[in-house]
Amino acid sequence: MKPEPGIIYLYAPRERCYAHALNDPACELNRKYAQALENGMPAFGPANAEVFEYYADEILYENMTNPPIPDVLSADMQYCHELGIPAVGALMTNTSNFVTPAVNMFLYPQALWNPARDPNQSLQDYATLYFGNRSLQGYFKDLSRGLEEVVRVCQYQYPGDAWDNLRVDRESDAALKYHVDGIEEALIGPLARASTTLDEAVRR
Repeated sequence: MKPEPGIIYLYAPRERCYAHALNDPACELNRKYAQALENGMPAFGPANAEVFEYYADEILYENMTNPPIPDVLSADMQYCHELGIPAVGALMTNTSNFVTPAVNMFLYPQALWNPARDPNQSLQDYATLYFGNRSLQGYFKDLSRGLEEVVRVCQYQYPGDAWDNLRVDRESDAALKYHVDGIEEALIGPLARASTTLDEAVRR
């Protein structure tokens, strides 16, 4: 079957894992979504394909103030660029006032414009422009690592529409333990470091 002229292929992998790039071979869940994306490409051709993402969707992240995912964003854009997909959109739904400028809405257009741009440079620019302190790049890196552990759902067979919305009775004990262990590691590791860095910056 061939689509009629003017019909585009819009792919929105909302239940993917946002702790890993869409084509990360280490993420079993994302491999399925990447394969599904690629399977639909031949019928439409890359010029008629678009990806719709959720990098700034507070409903997806359950009001976690938009976890910064610079490495995932950068890798996603490189992947779409390699596939020849010309457009990547991003939904931005907030359920409360943003307490800081949304990091991913700064990183996303930069990665879209130049997929080869170093995400660490973008993160440093963000810290400098919005907070006047380039050293806060380390804060955002730790925040990113910690929150990636929290939203890591790659071993679930039935991910829900948010990182914490799933049917625990349908998932294996191993998958649940993997997720809970990640949350605990985040709280005592990178998120604790991020909190300390932010406190020090506020005192300065």
